[in-house]
Amino acid sequence: MMKYPAGCRAAAGDETAFARLASDIESNSVRYVSMTVSMFGNFRDARLAEEAAERARARFTAPDDMVHISRAAVTGMLYKMESDFGFGGVLHPAQPHPGIEPWAALVEDWSTSPGLTDLQQVEALTASSRLGAEEARTRLELMVEGISEPNDPKWNDGNSLGSTLGQAVAELRRRRPLLDEDLLDRLIRADQINLVTAGIKALAAHGDRDALERLLAAHREGPDWHEKNELANAIELLSLKLGLVIRLIDGRYELLDLAEDS
Repeated sequence: MMKYPAGCRAAAGDETAFARLASDIESNSVRYVSMTVSMFGNFRDARLAEEAAERARARFTAPDDMVHISRAAVTGMLYKMESDFGFGGVLHPAQPHPGIEPWAALVEDWSTSPGLTDLQQVEALTASSRLGAEEARTRLELMVEGISEPNDPKWNDGNSLGSTLGQAVAELRRRRPLLDEDLLDRLIRADQINLVTAGIKALAAHGDRDALERLLAAHREGPDWHEKNELANAIELLSLKLGLVIRLIDGRYELLDLAEDS
């Protein structure tokens, strides 16, 4: 088991301590391995990263572990951690790690594992796409576009309130800003607020009247106050952008047709 002081030394920039952590991937707990991989942005040794990926590939076969380490790989390969306590700290975007290729290949392979649930596969594909795998990005798009019922229990990730699908939508938008409006129309009616918020932002990004009318329709359906507030903000900003007038009547937004009112 990895000693906590070693982790503190590594977080403080001790290269020797970090190299020891990377060499102990085969024996440390998944939690500590995840923390170690997350810190690779502070130690840009390509050889060490490649060896760590090989150790992770040889060790982890359980779906939960693969997904957990995949998340850590995105952090370690694309961010630098400004440590403030132990392993925690603020993440700063950085240039891709020199050792990103073996990790990208590993996470892409993990995303094809047959034991993953649909939600785990979305999460692994999101991580793989973030690391640069084009095929994973295509598969992620197909999976997300195939979500006919976002409130199906299989998409519920519990206390994270839809962050898994929300992050998948954000990743797809990073590569192609405008997503299918019918898909987004379904997502903004989800029960999970993070997914709703991602869908609202993606729909508003279309910037046209059709998007505005879809947002208005969702607002009229009376969602919870948080979702309603997110919708209201998007409606007001988009209507201003389009030069259209809306009014609030008995708590419901209505699009004002100036031609009829003149």
